[in-house]
Amino acid sequence: MTFIKIRSLLFSLLLTITVLAQAVLAQEATQEKAPAAASPAAIQPAQASQPADVKKSDHAGSYYHFALAHMYEEMMAMYGRSEFATKAIEEYRLAIESDPSSEFLNAALAELYAKTGRIRDAVVEAKEIINRDPNNLEARKLLGRIYLRSLGDMQAGAQSQEMLKLAIEQYEAIVKIEPKNADNHLLLGRLYILNKDLLKAENEFKTAATLDPGSEEATTNLAYLYNEEGDNARAAETLNSIPEPRRTAKLYSALGYTYEQQKDYKKAISAYRHAVSMDKENLDAMRGLAQNLGNDNQIEAALDQYRTIQDADPQDAQAALRVSEIYRRMGKFDLAMENLKKAGALVQDSLEVSYNEALILEAQGKYDEAVVVLQKLVTRTAAAERGAGERNNRALFLEAGRG
Repeated sequence: MTFIKIRSLLFSLLLTITVLAQAVLAQEATQEKAPAAASPAAIQPAQASQPADVKKSDHAGSYYHFALAHMYEEMMAMYGRSEFATKAIEEYRLAIESDPSSEFLNAALAELYAKTGRIRDAVVEAKEIINRDPNNLEARKLLGRIYLRSLGDMQAGAQSQEMLKLAIEQYEAIVKIEPKNADNHLLLGRLYILNKDLLKAENEFKTAATLDPGSEEATTNLAYLYNEEGDNARAAETLNSIPEPRRTAKLYSALGYTYEQQKDYKKAISAYRHAVSMDKENLDAMRGLAQNLGNDNQIEAALDQYRTIQDADPQDAQAALRVSEIYRRMGKFDLAMENLKKAGALVQDSLEVSYNEALILEAQGKYDEAVVVLQKLVTRTAAAERGAGERNNRALFLEAGRG
C-alpha cells in the first residue's frame, strides 16, 4: 500500500470519526435542550443537588478519542511502529478525560500498556479499576495474565512464590465472578498444583469436569494430580473413564505415562503406540514409546524409535545418549562412543555423558582410561556441590539480613 493510499485511508477514517462524533454531540445537545421547556422551579432542585466540582461526561468527545486510539492501535499492530502506540495511549487518555467513569476505556488502556511492554503501568491501571470495581472481569483477567507471564519468566525463589500468590488471588476472584467457565477452574487448579495445594487443585479440576463433562483437559489434569500423589491406579482409572472413540493422542500419552509409573511397560507401550499413530509428529509420545520399549527390554525396537527421534530432531541430546547406551548394551562400542560424542556436543559439560563414557571404556576393558574419566567426574561433582552450597549460604545470609 502506497503512502498516498495510506494517507487517504487515514483521512477517510478521521472524517468518519469526526462526523460520528458531531452526530453524537448534536444528539446530546438536543436531549439537553428538551428539559429547558420545563419551568425553572422544576429543574432548580436537580441543579442544586449536583456537586459543583463534578465534571460532566462528554460522550461525543470520548467516542472521538476512543475511535482514534483504536485506529492507532490497529496501525501499531499492522506496522509495528512505536509512535502509533504512543499516539494510541494519548488518545485513550483523552477519551478517559472526557468520560472518567468509563471502566471500558480504562481497561482498554491497561490492555494496551500490557501489549506494549509497559507492565508496571498496566498493573497500576488494572489495580485502579479493581479498586473502583472489584468485579471487573477484564481487569482481573489482565492482571492474572501479567502475573502468569511474570511467573514463567522467573526462577524458583521468593519472588516467584509471591508472583504465584498474586496469580492465585486473581484467579480465585475470577472464578467467583465467572463460576461457570471451566477454563478458569482448570487454570486455577494448575496454579494450586504449583503451590502444592493438591486438595484445592483436585476440587477445581472436578468442578471443571462437572461444567464440561468429558473434558479431556479436566481428565488429564486430574490424572496428573493423582500421579503426583502417587495414586497411579486412580490416575489410570480416571483416564480410562473416557471411552476409546473419544480418546486423543494427548490422553493416550497421559495413559502411557501413568502405566510407566506403575511399571506396567507393555500397557505403557500400547498407549504410546496409540498416541504416535494418532499424531505422528508428537515427539514426546515417541520418546515415551522408546523409553518403555527399552524398559521392556525390546532393545532393537527402542533403538529404531530413538533413531526416528534423532531424524526428526537432530538437536535431541537425550536421544543420542539413549542410542549410545543401547549400542553399549549390544557390544557395539564404536557406535556407542560416536553417539555419545553427538550428545556431548549438544550439551556441554554433562555429567551423564562423562559417566557413560566411563562405562563404555570399562566395557572395552580400558580400565585405566575409565578411572581417569571417573576421577575428573568426581572432581567436577564436588566443585558443583561446593558452588551450590556457597550459593545457598549467600541466600541464607541475605535472607537473615532482611529479617
